[in-house]
Amino acid sequence: MHATARETTTHAGSADDQPSGLLVVHGNRAEDLLALAMQWTARWPLAPLEMETWLVPSQGVAQWVRQTLAAGPHGIAASLDLRLPAQWLWHTYRVLLGEDAVSETAALDEGPMTWRLWRLLPVLCSGPDAEVYAPLARYLADDPDGRRRGQLARRLADLYDQYQVYRADWLRDWAAGHDQIGDAVGHRQPLPDDARWQAHLWRAVRQDALAAPDTGPDTAPNAAADTGSPAPALSRADWHAAFVAAARRHPDQPRPAGLPRRLTVFGLSGLPPATLEALALVSRWSQVLVCVLNPCRYHWADMVPDAVWLARLDAHWRARQARRPGSPPQLAPGDTARHGHPLLAAWGRQGRDFIALLQAHEERPVRDRFDAALQALGQRVDLFASPIPAGSTGSLLAQLQDDILHGRPLHETRDLWPPVDPAQDASLRFHICHTALREVETLHDRLLAALHRDPTLQPRDILVMVPDVATYAPLVHAVFGRLPPNDPRHIPYAISDAADATGAQLVALVRGLCALPRSRLTLREVLGWLDIPAFARRFGFTAADLETLARWLGEAGVRWGLDAAHRQRLGLVAAADGAAQRLTWRDGLRRLWLGYATGPVDGQWQDHVPAHGVAPLEAPLLARLQSLLDALERHAATLETPASAAQWRQRLQALLDDCLALDPQAPDPAEWQALQRLRAALIEWADEAAAAGDAELPVAVVADAWLVRATPAPPGQRFLAGAVTIATLLPMRAVPFRHIHILGLHDGAYPRRQPADDFDLMATHPRPGDRQRRHEDHYLFLEALLSARECLTLSWVGRSALDDHERAASVLVDQLRDHLAAGWRLAGHEGEGAGPALLEALTTQHRLQPFDAAYFQRDATDGTPPSPTQRWFSYAHEWLPSGRAPAVAPCAATLPPWPHETPIDLRTLADFLRHPARAFYRQRLRVDLTEADAPADDSEPFDTDGLTRWRIDDAWVRAAARAAWQGHDDAVLLATCDTVWQRAVWRGLWPAGAVGVAQAGDWRDAVPRIGRAVRAFRARYPARAAEPVVLDERLDLDGGTLHIRDAFAPPYAAADGERAVLVCQGSALVDANGPKSGLRVRHHKLLEPWVQHLAHHRAHGPVWTWVLSPRGLYALKPLPAEVAEAAWRALATHWLHGMAAPCPLPPEVGVRMLQHLQRRDGDAASAWLEGCKRYDGDEYQAGVRDRDAYWRLAFPDFTALAGPLEQAARSPLLRAAEALLRPLMDAAVPPPHAPAEDTP
Repeated sequence: MHATARETTTHAGSADDQPSGLLVVHGNRAEDLLALAMQWTARWPLAPLEMETWLVPSQGVAQWVRQTLAAGPHGIAASLDLRLPAQWLWHTYRVLLGEDAVSETAALDEGPMTWRLWRLLPVLCSGPDAEVYAPLARYLADDPDGRRRGQLARRLADLYDQYQVYRADWLRDWAAGHDQIGDAVGHRQPLPDDARWQAHLWRAVRQDALAAPDTGPDTAPNAAADTGSPAPALSRADWHAAFVAAARRHPDQPRPAGLPRRLTVFGLSGLPPATLEALALVSRWSQVLVCVLNPCRYHWADMVPDAVWLARLDAHWRARQARRPGSPPQLAPGDTARHGHPLLAAWGRQGRDFIALLQAHEERPVRDRFDAALQALGQRVDLFASPIPAGSTGSLLAQLQDDILHGRPLHETRDLWPPVDPAQDASLRFHICHTALREVETLHDRLLAALHRDPTLQPRDILVMVPDVATYAPLVHAVFGRLPPNDPRHIPYAISDAADATGAQLVALVRGLCALPRSRLTLREVLGWLDIPAFARRFGFTAADLETLARWLGEAGVRWGLDAAHRQRLGLVAAADGAAQRLTWRDGLRRLWLGYATGPVDGQWQDHVPAHGVAPLEAPLLARLQSLLDALERHAATLETPASAAQWRQRLQALLDDCLALDPQAPDPAEWQALQRLRAALIEWADEAAAAGDAELPVAVVADAWLVRATPAPPGQRFLAGAVTIATLLPMRAVPFRHIHILGLHDGAYPRRQPADDFDLMATHPRPGDRQRRHEDHYLFLEALLSARECLTLSWVGRSALDDHERAASVLVDQLRDHLAAGWRLAGHEGEGAGPALLEALTTQHRLQPFDAAYFQRDATDGTPPSPTQRWFSYAHEWLPSGRAPAVAPCAATLPPWPHETPIDLRTLADFLRHPARAFYRQRLRVDLTEADAPADDSEPFDTDGLTRWRIDDAWVRAAARAAWQGHDDAVLLATCDTVWQRAVWRGLWPAGAVGVAQAGDWRDAVPRIGRAVRAFRARYPARAAEPVVLDERLDLDGGTLHIRDAFAPPYAAADGERAVLVCQGSALVDANGPKSGLRVRHHKLLEPWVQHLAHHRAHGPVWTWVLSPRGLYALKPLPAEVAEAAWRALATHWLHGMAAPCPLPPEVGVRMLQHLQRRDGDAASAWLEGCKRYDGDEYQAGVRDRDAYWRLAFPDFTALAGPLEQAARSPLLRAAEALLRPLMDAAVPPPHAPAEDTP
């Protein structure tokens, strides 16, 4: 401990009994340091109602301090003023310089400076010093929307802000006209030529600030009054210089009002040099007690590489902490491994810098006077205590912590500690998972096991840390939050640092609205906005309305762009055929209104195809959609034009008012707070930008600056909330916990990467005390290791979930594992393999899935927790049936007969015949394996899927047949089909222009063929009964009784009594790529007509069934009565059996196998091989199994479907194909009365 400045003495028993000064107490345990601070304040208390002021690094540490003080003898923590260092420093400036002299913000704070730079950059880059600013001019050369300029201004403002904190001497030199920089020991060198613009720009910004009416020498504190030269305070660096001058001018004056009598600095592992200097100056009047967490009791500064700058400060540190016994007076670069701890050397740079800067303020005579005060408390000067109890060897974790405390090199570690027995020591473990979700799942099981093993362990004793809580928060909610509180596996948890989801959602929405001038305004984007309640509420939409809107907009073919003009502003070239207007919001709305006005009729009106679906009573909803589009168009036009800050304030306020609304009956507090943040941030930004000038700004720059302020900061109040704490790995959060678990320690995630800007001179000329994310993360990892009292587990995604390949862990984890392998050995292992064997014993490589059988090998019925050596276990008993079940096998079990009470119709039978496996899962099990609907498409179609093509083909074939039946000629047929294609194009289902024509193929050639076929059919069969045919029968079958009932159109009749049915379908009957033989007919596309064909036979006897398709005309001939009866009963019987177990008949495969059997050299074995190629696929094409989830689930491979090759002749697939498909194939023939040129 040490002190500076003078003593003051007043009445006994108070804080004034002790001298003012700076006291530093070192310790390796945060709880010991806090206990000392509590003893100090209790022994020399302040006056009643006087506030104790503490400086803490975070709200988490502040909460721990409050809880610990409240748990003390008095049972209360009151009169506490816990502040962050920056808050305290600003308050102290105002105390010494006066509140009027130190405003809320300075002219050259980061915010105002951003807009000064925005305004000055183009002027400077084209002014007299353009050569100096050439690097900036090159960057800004291609900047059409000003975004680069805005980003550069923000980055430069942030850099100069950091210079004010860490390089104030550079800024003073630059302001004085000296283009130079100094290093940590005071050596100066000229600025590099490519960095001279930084000094010139700083002078230009200062001059601009001085010229502003509200900043100047008259309103600033005189920082250099002792020299007579005015120094207006334009920045925090100026305030600090003024503060230092004021504090040194009158060192003997009484303590200024507003400075606390005592200041306790606790939990900090880093402070800027300016803050340390302020603490030292304030210690002239106040007691300043600094409790610093020091990992090593010995002098360890030169264990860390790159310590040249310590030459001037090392003497202070050496006077405070002795060297380890046996260490040389000065460690050479190569001596660290022999005389120091490797992990302390690798991870301790930030702590070393901070401690060394503290030592620079030590005055030995004053420190000696405080030693007596500490001795009166029964305390040592420095509180270093081993984590290992006397007479014990401790756990592996405690041994590691003790090695760091004593700075032991590896050779001493190997000789000191006994072998590790993982069965008795679970203090340090490593876990490797495939995904972040598996990390959280395995963590939940480990916590349950730990709480089960140790009844004294409480959830509040456990800390879980992750590099990015936003990534892990939803996973934690999914795993920890799925269990109700009454479940014995429920673990209370609290997530700290998680951002407000509602606020983040509204900020993202407003960012999208601000981008309207350059946004494509896609369907998916706007529907996503409407999913946000505040936006939908403003325009009067409910959740049910959104489903209707999505259906309408899909029918109208809306894709992107407000209208043609909007698309052209985005660079789309206008087309003569109006293609730029097609699929826009305005076009879709116009077509919806047209469909509402015309009703469900086909055709065009003034070159527009109506979009149907708007019911007569739904016009108000359509009007609200129009109001939404009008508002978006209005604000897009307003946001397009640059404006001043004051104008932007009005525009953006109007945007919030027009697009966001709270629920008037029950306002959501989260929405209200988010809107308040948006409005307050807008006012703050506008005032700040206006103070820097009245330059016109584009919306892209304004939105970035405004919404950064409005983004909700993660709250920290959930830290230490009495449950398992889940928090971000943040610097200076070294609170001790019994158990600490760190997740997400894979390469690239930690240490976190934050590359410096190329022009950041602090990165190329570092100093002690600089903030560097990588060094912070190193020291944070060291602090976390030292803060774990009983257990530390480290987890990372170390295997790929796709192919199980190994993924690298964090370099910090690798360093720790290498150190353990080099310093310890596994019990029962000796020699070179003892270290790797230890790592293997301490590491669990988890399985990919939580239901893996390995997790359920332990019999947990006796209630005993898993042992420390048990690698795989699970408390998620929901997975127990899956975990203990054998591997997935073919669907061999047969369900009981289905007592189907209601009749089935022809569609049910046809669905079964087309896809037996799907029919089983959907009809019997009510399981739908269809993929979820794809999100709304945002682009014009340039390709289409098979289902869409089938729907369009089916529509135009039916339209052509209907027109031909009505007696129209081919020209009308072509016009009718063209309308169908145009409707598909307008709906966004088919590509427009030449691409669509090419993909549509030869449909124009097929239309006359369909016309000829329909005319031939009508000429042959002119008559038709008026009444529909009703089929209603019960079949007694092998397996039960089946009731079939349906009604369908009657057949047409010829003059000779022959009857026929005409069927149109979108599936082509002829395989255009097939051989020129009977094999080119696609019999499996005749399945639905075949069911109708059999039903007609059943109802009124033999008929012909003509089938028209986009490619091919075929017929099903009349069947003999016994053939029709057998085929009908076979279909019904297979349906009954197919509802008990999937029928093994993929029609495409069955047809190919039967066709193969018809060949001269065909036999059952060769047919089996042909079916295997069709089902399993080969190197040239995917099989049915690969394309269809139902078949894949029912029959994982062809052997499961058809049986082994050796039993091909008795294959269940062939038997089903012979019964169900052979009659169809025999009945399929060219229509006898159709034109010869139109039949295969």
